[in-house]
Amino acid sequence: MIEAFTMMAAMQSQNPSDVPPPDQPIIKPLPATVTWEWMESKIIGDVVVYRIRGLEAKDHNRSMRADLCVLQMNLAKYLAATGGEPTEPPPTDKSFLDWDGHLVNSLGVPAGEGLVVAMELQGNVLLTSPLTTLSCEHLVYSAETGTTDVTEADLRLPAGSGPRGWPLRLMCTTLHEDKHGILLAISARLTTCDAESPHYSLRLDELVGTPTGNNRYRWKPAGAWLSLSDWKILPLPAPEIDEFGITETAFIGFKGVHLRSGNRLGQSLEIEFGSSGRNEDGSTVWDWTLVPISSSSRGFPTRGEFNLKGDRFSSDWTVFALHDRADDSHPFGRRISRWGENRWLAALNNRLEINDSWRADLDLSFASDPLVDPEFMHENWLEDDDAQSDLFLRGYGHDSVFESSFSIITDRTGYAPLSGYGSDTAAPSFLETLPIVRHTSLPRTVYELSLGERGVVPVNLAYGAELGRLRLRELAPNNATGTASFLASPLLTRDRLRIWGDLDLPIKFGPFALSAGAHWNGLGYSQDIFGNDDAGKSLLETRFELGLLLARDFNDGWRHRVLPQARWRHRSMDGALPANLVQFDSYDAMAAGESVEVSLRQWFLPPGSTQPWLDVDLMLPWYPNPEAPLVDPLFPSARSGSSGNWGPAEVRLSWTPASAGPTLAPLRFDSRLRYDSGQGIEEMFSRLSVRTNDQLVWGASLSKVNDLFSWATAWAEWRVTDSLGFKASLPWRFDELSAARSRFEVRWYAHDFVLEVGVLRDNS
Repeated sequence: MIEAFTMMAAMQSQNPSDVPPPDQPIIKPLPATVTWEWMESKIIGDVVVYRIRGLEAKDHNRSMRADLCVLQMNLAKYLAATGGEPTEPPPTDKSFLDWDGHLVNSLGVPAGEGLVVAMELQGNVLLTSPLTTLSCEHLVYSAETGTTDVTEADLRLPAGSGPRGWPLRLMCTTLHEDKHGILLAISARLTTCDAESPHYSLRLDELVGTPTGNNRYRWKPAGAWLSLSDWKILPLPAPEIDEFGITETAFIGFKGVHLRSGNRLGQSLEIEFGSSGRNEDGSTVWDWTLVPISSSSRGFPTRGEFNLKGDRFSSDWTVFALHDRADDSHPFGRRISRWGENRWLAALNNRLEINDSWRADLDLSFASDPLVDPEFMHENWLEDDDAQSDLFLRGYGHDSVFESSFSIITDRTGYAPLSGYGSDTAAPSFLETLPIVRHTSLPRTVYELSLGERGVVPVNLAYGAELGRLRLRELAPNNATGTASFLASPLLTRDRLRIWGDLDLPIKFGPFALSAGAHWNGLGYSQDIFGNDDAGKSLLETRFELGLLLARDFNDGWRHRVLPQARWRHRSMDGALPANLVQFDSYDAMAAGESVEVSLRQWFLPPGSTQPWLDVDLMLPWYPNPEAPLVDPLFPSARSGSSGNWGPAEVRLSWTPASAGPTLAPLRFDSRLRYDSGQGIEEMFSRLSVRTNDQLVWGASLSKVNDLFSWATAWAEWRVTDSLGFKASLPWRFDELSAARSRFEVRWYAHDFVLEVGVLRDNS
């Protein structure tokens, strides 16, 4: 904020012969230009008064303009100085408005101590420098008192001076500087908006700046309000700002305002503000956001976010609080009881890179009741993983990995099953580790089989073990209102030891790739969980895989790649588990079985590109014994109740014509279809997107899963002009139970804000 007032250097008159000062002083040229429409000077008592109309003065990078300039100089010192050489005034730290000596020099009068008595600029005053611009209606400097007063000041600072890199702007009704250089701005406004009347600002009753040396100030604001246009909206804290000025680390930035009407909050006003910054060496950066909300039906919810990132650590925190006296609108509220009127949520995620080998995560997730997430964090609840508290530790050795996890769920409502909450539906569950530790030895070559001239075949071995206490928490939304939403039973807690080993022999013969191997899993369970002898089981899986890569290169540069693969897997099991053992995860569910998995994948690659123009993958499992299928979670598997030898076939297709040039570049198509010959279509998903140009993107998608849901969605995002845009999403449901979300938005893009008006209908 200093440079705007220290920018006027020595300036020279273009019209020295037209100047009629008293006693004919000699005007000597200086390396700058000064023009005016009219000038007069007279002696009044012991003062020489210059009146200059239409003053414009500039040098190579600075300028000054005013409708009227009135300059008063001491008569005796003026007469003594007119015979001397114009000189630059010495630098001073007493006042950042001290540039009167520069203007005196521009008139050819050598500046001296006590020469200027007063100076006044009136009407359309504009001072510019490479860094700042000051405009005002009236500026008065008094040498006798050492004070300067500015009326209707508008000071604009350069890009980077404000929050998030925006140019900062200070407006005030009056700006006063005393003889010690202390500044007082009355009725001040801080903003990044460059409209003549700012759309938003931080309004201050007063702003006091105290010089700390080196052209720096310590700022003390008072009476801070967030203002939209000329309306005061929200009182804000007004902390002191350090000597480095009003920076993004201290400025309370206005980020947005939302007016909403809906069944969750009624009519609500959300005001979003925050800031960001970094430490001096840039090794640590942070940002924060605070969103106070005024709701007609819920009161005053408040949401906050804080992010911190350093060289070896990071934090991502979200908090929410509300004293709530209204009923919840989410359907879960009819089945799950909340536990009071004080609603709150805290999700504190932290990561620490201890060194190059060790990493620790500490994620804490708490809530006042199970309904806070679906009621107040609805979009995050729909899209994110279930909330949990987790202490995770991972360490990397030379050829091994150690992991430890302690995770719990704190009565938070998790996902809803696709089939809804009917009486015959299994309850959603969450698996807690209290804790679990795991050691994995990475694959290593333990032996090499010689194949003579064909080389050697490595024998690779990997092994590991884990030990932990596991607890399964089941959500019971069908219970009577007032009961706990999560159930805990002794039969749903157990200790488990798992040991495994994997042996693999990869073999290559030209275009053929063969692999043979075996995988062993041993699981043991504590006896006190079941009230009988120790329980355990041992499973040995053998496998053989054959693949062939076929390649064809065309004369025009196109390439075709085909990869047929077949994998045979057989798993045998020893031991038996109690009939009342609830399966916690895929390891508990492992059983004897057999399968043959066949796949055919093809790529078409355009000239000079590594991205496929078309990628098609066909997968099909076959079960020698349909009563004992061996299921791979990464491969399509038969639905419950299926009795055929063939499992469902799945086709995955991705078409990206942009890799071949601009002709069809706007298009992209992705599809996945899973079909069972005995059950029909099990799953289907297709999506077409079209980027017509940089302004218009649109598309459609179709989704179907078993008999659970089926819908289609069309969407578009259109930037009509630089200022106007539209965004819309419209679903069509083909059944009665599917949830649907439709959205329509109109956006107006201004220089530093976006005005958005829209409608969202969500029955999920």
